Amino acid sequence: MRSSNIQPAVLLSALAASLVALPGSLVAQETSATKSGKYFVVTCEGGDEHTAALALAVVEPVWSLTCATFGVREAKPKKLLSVVLYRDVDGYLKADRRLTGGKFQPNQAMSHWGTKSAHVAMQPPVNDGYIKKFGLPKQTQAMLAWESCHIARFELCRNFRVHPDWFQDGLAAAVSRDALMKLHPAMGEQPFFTQRWWQVRRLAENNELPTIAQLLSDRTEDLGMRNRYAVRLAFFEFVRDSHSDKLVLLAKRIRGTGAGTSYAGKIRKAAVAAFGDLGGEFQRLACKRQPLFDEKVRSLWFDGITWYQTAFAKTHALAFHQEPVKGGKFAASGTVLIHDGVSQQMNFVFARTKRGFYSLAITAGRGFTLFEHREAGNEWHVIGSGNEPGCRAGVDVSFSVRGHGKKLEVQLADHNCTFELPNALPDEVFWGVGAQGGMNGAVTGSSGVWRNITVRGN
Repeated sequence: MRSSNIQPAVLLSALAASLVALPGSLVAQETSATKSGKYFVVTCEGGDEHTAALALAVVEPVWSLTCATFGVREAKPKKLLSVVLYRDVDGYLKADRRLTGGKFQPNQAMSHWGTKSAHVAMQPPVNDGYIKKFGLPKQTQAMLAWESCHIARFELCRNFRVHPDWFQDGLAAAVSRDALMKLHPAMGEQPFFTQRWWQVRRLAENNELPTIAQLLSDRTEDLGMRNRYAVRLAFFEFVRDSHSDKLVLLAKRIRGTGAGTSYAGKIRKAAVAAFGDLGGEFQRLACKRQPLFDEKVRSLWFDGITWYQTAFAKTHALAFHQEPVKGGKFAASGTVLIHDGVSQQMNFVFARTKRGFYSLAITAGRGFTLFEHREAGNEWHVIGSGNEPGCRAGVDVSFSVRGHGKKLEVQLADHNCTFELPNALPDEVFWGVGAQGGMNGAVTGSSGVWRNITVRGN
């Protein structure tokens, strides 16, 4: 997220203090725990030493990765760089109001110029049991690395306040991805990092991509915020992957040029000289990039055959696979572990068309409900359901879905049912996975683990 140059009246005194949590908090009493490394010191406000140690493991590689981008010999910062992870989003919101006047409330992550500190809320929010079992949510890890890259750049570059937006945002995203790959070597493609290419592809197909000159001049105000970020991050990824030698030279120029009234013009000229003729190559790449999943709502992360998915409290996580099963029939199988919490529902969705899709809602302690979702009016209709005592929180539960025409067979643990669908399956069966948002004012959504998911022609 973008950093702020608003100076605080006082430093964030809550870092080491114990405060009474606000209503709706995940914790009854706020505490703080701190862990220090070679480059960063992490304070987990509202958390324990275990959580702080997990966060430190994420951010420590960021310093070396950022140094490498600027081509400088690695050296320790003058003092440890401060990162604050807020166990409860309320803690982050209070800190943001104190430091920036509330400029970054929706982001739930920011880096602050005046104190050269990074601040990240747990995202999506999860309970203590989740952290003990699975560690920090991967999106939290990504944002910790993202904001830590910003403050590493602050330390390395005296002129950090005038760096081009496309460069500073793209660098943070790239370093975040690299840091997580170091921590999770088998991670592979992740929607958090690839979803930007769906947005850029749509812009390219509609001839709405800004020119390279506009991008390098940060003249992309005609784009909405999400598209603006997507174009910046995708372009930086493109030049780093395909023209890394030019990017390193430009990064050195960005760092080494003195800040002043002529800075922006000098850097813009150098950037256009390096990348100005790449517009066609970037557009062609954007038009052919097709990530494996189109994530409509976060947060889905892959670790080989294990998929972690967690919903935010107020939204339902949803992601669709982009390779359909053809022939009007399919067979899907796998297991799902639903984490114990206030909300305990994971969704396997299939047969997505412009009209809507079907959803097999799997609920711990109950069983399953088969829904038809109609886009028109956002209507949900129950087709059928089944109770299954073996569907419990915290255990892997097997499931399968087999369909042909209007006939659908559902198996959950030891329970089998057959249903007739309102409409026959389309010739191309697109499918996906989801997690239900929070219910009745809950501060967490559902979270679970999909394993060994296979979908093929029946």
